[in-house]
Amino acid sequence: MRIFILFLFATSCHAFNFGDALDTLLAGGKVARAGWVDQFVYRLPGTSLSVSRPPLLGPFEVGQHIHQLPRFEVCTAVARLLTCGPYVPTADDVLANDWVDVVW
Repeated sequence: MRIFILFLFATSCHAFNFGDALDTLLAGGKVARAGWVDQFVYRLPGTSLSVSRPPLLGPFEVGQHIHQLPRFEVCTAVARLLTCGPYVPTADDVLANDWVDVVW
């Protein structure tokens, strides 16, 4: 039986603002708010794929090309499971000065 433990380490000694967090994301880094527990945000680059199997097969036809735009994702670790989904910053996130870059 394997046990996975998630560690998030802040790599900067000081917190920074959302503009700096955005620069870190665009450079390929991961960021989090200082108060977040087991969560981080990263940038998912755009992709292009051709439909060949479920779950896309059904709503789309075989061979249909799908282009996904770049976006930010927030990941949360709960009981050895990493769950990620779209991230849209709130006004509090944009105005916050407690962003840190993280290593996961």
